[in-house]
Amino acid sequence: MAPIAIDVRLEYLLLDFIARTNTFRFYYCENSLKQGLEEVISSICLDFQNALESYTGIPLCTRNDAILLNNAGYHLILWVSDEKSAESVRRWLKNELRLKNPDKIEVDITRPSNFHLWMIQFLGFPIKVPEADFFYCSLFPGVKLSRNCKRIIRLHDPFGRYRNAFLCFFEHPAKMKLRIAKAMRTKAFVANFKDSLLVFNSNYTYQRCKSIYGDEIQGHVIHNLVQFDGLDSNESIDCSRRYLLIISGSRQRKKPEIIVNVWAESKLSDLCDLIVVGRVPDNLLSPESRNLLKLGKLEILEGVTNATLKSLTENCVASVFFSMGEGWGQPLAESVFAGKIVICNDLEVFHEVVEEFGRFFPTKAPEQFPSLAIRTMAELDGGLIDERRIKEFGKRYGIEKLTSRWIQVLEIGQ
Repeated sequence: MAPIAIDVRLEYLLLDFIARTNTFRFYYCENSLKQGLEEVISSICLDFQNALESYTGIPLCTRNDAILLNNAGYHLILWVSDEKSAESVRRWLKNELRLKNPDKIEVDITRPSNFHLWMIQFLGFPIKVPEADFFYCSLFPGVKLSRNCKRIIRLHDPFGRYRNAFLCFFEHPAKMKLRIAKAMRTKAFVANFKDSLLVFNSNYTYQRCKSIYGDEIQGHVIHNLVQFDGLDSNESIDCSRRYLLIISGSRQRKKPEIIVNVWAESKLSDLCDLIVVGRVPDNLLSPESRNLLKLGKLEILEGVTNATLKSLTENCVASVFFSMGEGWGQPLAESVFAGKIVICNDLEVFHEVVEEFGRFFPTKAPEQFPSLAIRTMAELDGGLIDERRIKEFGKRYGIEKLTSRWIQVLEIGQ
């Protein structure tokens, strides 16, 4: 049977129809004479302001997702507020070796400042975003877009830095007796959530948001990418040195200084050193901690490269983390990815991140941490910890698995 010729104009009308019904990727014949298939890439605009900041959280998540979406083959527009931010992004694009399709990324500097965005959201005016099929954001979920496009909202934490305000508005609105609570919940959040593709960092965050906004909230769980997957490390680390590793600065609910001081005041400090990646103010350290800092038993590194972070993680005895509450656990994911046991306080989300490869102490009893660390060191020395099994588990936070997960959600909707 002879092939059926299809008018090219009709074909593109059909393609346009399919694209407008939220099909993210499909294959087509450009014309009846062309052999083979060609991929049509959908464009995604990412709210990229501050995405290159080094601390863990929403900005880092946006940068990591840009890597995954680029590797999946989508055309990306990174949306920033000024030329200074754009230059930082361009430098990152030049040096980021994990991007498979850097030619499919452009930088746009038409984004309003955070203050203007919040004001626009509060007043209910539409925002003009760069022309794209889809708009990805982690903040400003209540913004009404100026064009009819699918919104992708990346939710990192059910509360974020405004935890107390959200608790008052969403968990106890009757107590506040403020109509604005109901308005914010029903109009600015729930309505936009229903019209958007919701992506959560953890199942804990997903379930927590459903408990706040209602069971009608539906979305998908895609974990965050580890910072150093795909990077080679040539850093020289003293492998004979035994040390525990904390990747956390003293901010918001993260309390690394508590662990540092407990370590310094216990016999654990005689058995192994402690390295902290993150800022810990000197006034939060105990006299014992400050003394060990002078002796070099304690190191506090406020900023390291991803390659150094990889080496530090791969060569530690175990990683340690302490927080009063999280919606995710980036340092925990990076630890199991490197094959290391995690010693942390007993939060529900931490069990999700590390499962059997965590050693948990009560949040209200951090003084139990040293005994867990000593037991972990004994298990390691006795060959009772199989780091290969931990690495196999940690692959779920790597580029390959998470790129596949994004494609699965965007193209199949599952």
